[in-house]
Amino acid sequence: MPLKNSASWNAIISRLCQNGDSDEALGVIDDMRLNGPRLDLVTVASILPTCALAGKSLIGLLLHVYIVKHGLEFDVYVSNALIHMYAKLGFLEQAGRVFDEMIVRDIVSWNSIIAAYEQNDSPAFAMGYY
Repeated sequence: MPLKNSASWNAIISRLCQNGDSDEALGVIDDMRLNGPRLDLVTVASILPTCALAGKSLIGLLLHVYIVKHGLEFDVYVSNALIHMYAKLGFLEQAGRVFDEMIVRDIVSWNSIIAAYEQNDSPAFAMGYY
């Protein structure tokens, strides 16, 4: 590919994630991190659910550190992706912390945190968000 900008990297990563090629997508993330532009909102929001589905908790945690270091945690889409990832990995405390620290919450945020507790057998906590 002659021109590798954020859009082209994100298109490749997004397609790999949608096709369930998590290892390949994570490999492209590594390549992007080393040789391409900085990971942006679209990049991290695309890859976080893949970390959860592939059970790559360490990579997800490292991405969360990257997100905080680069100030991306204030984006509602990134925060929602973090909640989803932590919920799928069974890390409810972290999912709750991300939700609590969100400045702006949308309907997806509320649904994500309620589903996180429901799917991890904590319906009492889920009811607390109603």
